[in-house]
Amino acid sequence: MDNGFTAFLAFVVAVVASSAAVSIARRKGRSRAWAFFSFWFAPTVLILWLIPSRRGEEFSPDEAENPSRHQPAGTQIITERYQRGFFGKLVSIVFWGWQLLMVLWAISYLSMVGQQYGAGSEAARAGTAFGGTIGISVILWVWLIGAVILGMMMFFTRGEKVIITRTS
Repeated sequence: MDNGFTAFLAFVVAVVASSAAVSIARRKGRSRAWAFFSFWFAPTVLILWLIPSRRGEEFSPDEAENPSRHQPAGTQIITERYQRGFFGKLVSIVFWGWQLLMVLWAISYLSMVGQQYGAGSEAARAGTAFGGTIGISVILWVWLIGAVILGMMMFFTRGEKVIITRTS
């Protein structure tokens, strides 16, 4: 299947799933912040889950000894791989740790806002919705800034390019 078509299909499935999440959130009386989070988070997770990762598939030891049967005989296969050093691996761990930390922070914040939204008067609900929107916006901006900075560091510490050539 073509990667573009797979991405489109994943996007369609993600939009349908997120719409279902928003309607379930409204039926169960969840906050708008929870519905907003599920509307944007569900498509991201589904797209990343449904698009097949091609990284590392070319480097399995079995394929190196036994060329892929899909390639015609005499075809030269050239793949490139980046080997990270110690600092590159450390930056990678910090980058993925940042992503995990921000997901946990956003989820805990939204659950806290959702609990506060259920109790109180109409004015308290309006204030909670307004403050919750500001708070999740701050969290998302901090997440974005950290992801851009750490992502650039991850890109620049990816290591040397190693070209592997095989003949099938």
